[in-house]
Amino acid sequence: MSKKSELKEIQATEKFESFLKGIDLGSFREAFRQVKIVEMDLPQQIWPVHSIYEVYWVQREYLSFDEYYELYVKSLKKELREFRSKIGMCKKCFDKGLKARAYRTWASLLTQIHVGYLGEQLYGPNSVEMNSKLDAAGVDLAITTPTGVIAIQIKKSSARKEARLARVGMTGAHIVQLSYDVPANLLDPYKRNGELRLPVKRFRERKDLRALENGFVTFTLNGLIEATVVNEE
Repeated sequence: MSKKSELKEIQATEKFESFLKGIDLGSFREAFRQVKIVEMDLPQQIWPVHSIYEVYWVQREYLSFDEYYELYVKSLKKELREFRSKIGMCKKCFDKGLKARAYRTWASLLTQIHVGYLGEQLYGPNSVEMNSKLDAAGVDLAITTPTGVIAIQIKKSSARKEARLARVGMTGAHIVQLSYDVPANLLDPYKRNGELRLPVKRFRERKDLRALENGFVTFTLNGLIEATVVNEE
């Protein structure tokens, strides 16, 4: 990769990280933490993942969550109405639950998309494939490296993704799993006695993760190098 291309990919990563830093995670967590109404399996045609990939990865438009959600529900107005009618849920409950469900998907995929930017920074433009088809196959993103394709699976330590990890519908790819955790007291790291809380201490000791100023957790470039380059050897 040329120096010019490398600089361009670094700038793209920094621009996306700037967007992530501006997300008010505290407000969203307070609003949606206890809202788990629409937790059933959604038909593929109304999955938020399709439009999240399209907006944030393909088009690279960094909409706020509220802007994205408005776009999502407008584009699938008929399909969402039909699904709500099918499950027999009142509109108020469905709208509240769907927005909370969409937020959790949105935040999770932003972490994944950030890894995509790191991948292109490391392996060059167009080296990363990320879409709903791969997602359905159990792969969060695929990175083409000089020695082959690496299928990346990303999971939050507390997420219920274990069943999905066993089903990877990609042949000929080396599979790498990246895991991350978000300590509950990440933005309040010290005890009253001034000692660093143990979960935060453990998090800070990890070289593959970092927390942005607002508490958004991302993987590091070194972490991706360790997961891809080292695993290729």
